[in-house]
Amino acid sequence: STTPSLGCNGGIPGTIVNNTSTCPNLSAVAISQTVIQFTFAPTALANSVYEIDLINSSGTTSGTTVIATKTYTNPPASVTDTFTGLTANTRYYIRPTVIIDGYTTVCPLISQTTSS
Repeated sequence: STTPSLGCNGGIPGTIVNNTSTCPNLSAVAISQTVIQFTFAPTALANSVYEIDLINSSGTTSGTTVIATKTYTNPPASVTDTFTGLTANTRYYIRPTVIIDGYTTVCPLISQTTSS
C-alpha cells in the first residue's frame, strides 16, 4: 500500500469545489382554472440547464408525483412559460432545479393554486 503525500503541516491536501448554483427567483400565477404561468430570470446563462417541475399536492403539502417538467438549456435572460391542463381550484407545487457545469442544485418549492 502507498501513503498519500501530506500537505503543509501534515494535512491532507484537498480541493474545494463550489457545487451550489444560485436558485432563480421564480414567480407563478394562476391565469385560469387550468393554467399556471411561471416566470424566472436565470442566474447563469452559459453552460446551464434549468428544469422546472410541476408537482402534485397532498393537502397543504407537496406530494411526490412530478406531473410535468419544462427544461431550458442556456436560457435567455428571462423565461415565461405555462403548465396547462390542470384541475381547477387545486394547489400545485413548482420546483426549479439548476444544473451548471454538471453541478445540480435543487431549489425550494413554491406553491400556486389554480383559479376556481
